[in-house]
Amino acid sequence: MIQRAVVTGGAGVIGTELVRLLRARGDDVRVIDVLPRPIDMDPLVDYVQGDLALDGADAIAGFNPETIYHLAATFERSVEVPEFWQDSARNNVAASAQVLQGAMRSPNLRRYVFASSYLIYDPSLYMFAEPVSAPCLLRETDRIQPRNVCGAAKLLHEQEIALAAQSSEVRFSAVSARIYRVYGPSSRDVVSRWVRAAVRGEPIDVFGEESRFDYVFSADVADGLLRLAESDATGVVNLASGRSRTVSEVIAAIQSHFPLLKVRGRLPAESYEASEASVERLREVTLWSPPTELERGVTELVSHERDNLRRGRVSARVVEPRALSTLVTSLSAKAHVPRAVRTAMRAQNIEGTVWGGDVDPQAVARLEVDHFWEMPRLAEVDGPELAAACRDRGIGLLIPTRDGELDFFARHRRAFTEAGVFIPIGSEESIKISNDKLRFADALIAVGIPAIPTKLHLDAASSDRVVVKERNGAGSASLIVDVSHDEASRAALGMSEPVFQPFVRGVEFSADLYVDQTDECLGVLVRERSRVVHGESQITTVRRRPAIAELAQVVALTIGVRGHAVVQILDDGDQLHVLECNSRVGGASSGAWLNGLRTVDAMLLESLGETPQRLTPRSEETAVVRIPTDRVLWL
Repeated sequence: MIQRAVVTGGAGVIGTELVRLLRARGDDVRVIDVLPRPIDMDPLVDYVQGDLALDGADAIAGFNPETIYHLAATFERSVEVPEFWQDSARNNVAASAQVLQGAMRSPNLRRYVFASSYLIYDPSLYMFAEPVSAPCLLRETDRIQPRNVCGAAKLLHEQEIALAAQSSEVRFSAVSARIYRVYGPSSRDVVSRWVRAAVRGEPIDVFGEESRFDYVFSADVADGLLRLAESDATGVVNLASGRSRTVSEVIAAIQSHFPLLKVRGRLPAESYEASEASVERLREVTLWSPPTELERGVTELVSHERDNLRRGRVSARVVEPRALSTLVTSLSAKAHVPRAVRTAMRAQNIEGTVWGGDVDPQAVARLEVDHFWEMPRLAEVDGPELAAACRDRGIGLLIPTRDGELDFFARHRRAFTEAGVFIPIGSEESIKISNDKLRFADALIAVGIPAIPTKLHLDAASSDRVVVKERNGAGSASLIVDVSHDEASRAALGMSEPVFQPFVRGVEFSADLYVDQTDECLGVLVRERSRVVHGESQITTVRRRPAIAELAQVVALTIGVRGHAVVQILDDGDQLHVLECNSRVGGASSGAWLNGLRTVDAMLLESLGETPQRLTPRSEETAVVRIPTDRVLWL
């Protein structure tokens, strides 16, 4: 029977295997992960790329699953440093709380499977100052004392779901799988890193080769989680191979494929692990145990990594960190933009700072950035001077957010490029066309695109009801809609350069899109402007409107858009009408980002000289409500 399942961390080394198993048996699957959608993932998987700590509960409850597999987590590679504690608090503790909230709000949920860790066992049981000849067998009933903050977070959530499952109002049962040392294709674990190095002909460093670990292959872990979900088991269950292997045995398995592998160091460790899982309970509740021996798993890894090297393919899970700092200009109250930048940096494994700039030193969104820059007015500074100031601050990506500044940055693009600053906007000419309502309409109509006719003057032939707006800049500024000729004439007196359009009644849509530097549109997402106040969308609803998406793409390519743009289109029931194009991120573009049109990711990659992949918006319809929130500052 087909089931609905949510997999958090579904782009991870275990998650991708689990999703494959679920889809193979026909389940409907929603994945929630901060990482980009894996290229080879089944296209029928509903993929939500977002921050689980922010959006997890709603994304889960909206899918109403029957099973939740909570795999998402953040780990440090070796020793946890204080800087990691904040990441763990957010991505382990807060994210897990969101998942549990989503579970409580899912009326059809019957099973909750949590990927826990053996790190919660007391390390004094299996950690030693010197190498030992035999491993310590760890049972589910053994003493608990988390080894690090990640282990503490895992233990906390084990207890949270156990307590929740005891409530008379909860209909689901829960099981926590204490997983041991996972290795697998395109993983960051040490075994996989060694194999990748060996495939590239690079030497490896080894510490404490006498240490013993219970290594378990990622595909076996996924299979085990699926079997635990189908079992009646509750509480905790060890999920591991049940056989401890030394580091030197791992090296020997890799050297069987690479006899010339150079092993540097073979240095002693500060301490030695000797852990092995008791898998008696796993066998009891599933009638199964992981079948993949270490040598076979290494063979599969070698084949996978050789294939990746041949194709020139690198998984987002293991891409090396790159450094890039970003500046969001005209910051004002646009907190959603630096938040999106920070999320995208995490998704692409990019290290750096987020700057916010504004002429107003009290710009409220400065609370969302790492560094605030009280910038000069563009009329009072030249391009090379500002470009040099960006370079001196280490800024490599500049994201404009106001129509009035686009022309300046387009005119001085060369100076910024020479300073190493990428600005994802089109040419000076394309910006002038976008910002000028009259030129924009005329340019589209000239090539047969259905734009609303725009004039500098009212005449007798004009429609009885008209729209009057400023010729240049944002269309919402001083916008007067559905008025008579006399009313329009009076309103125009208060504008610097008014233009007039016939009023057309219909439903307004915004189409977010991204055009890269090779003139390819990477993706389009259409949003209905469900509630508009003073020209800004307060409620925007994602819609499947392929005709609008296609028209928006034609408009963007016709006028030479680059980067993120928002094309406004009106549907009167019989015909589509193009209203305008804003060549920048919009106030409601967070709706596009949350639904898979990850244009900020594309900006970051292009600024690094990398090629972003096509952006695949989700097919599910969602509504984004823009609600201002208060933040209390303790003075």
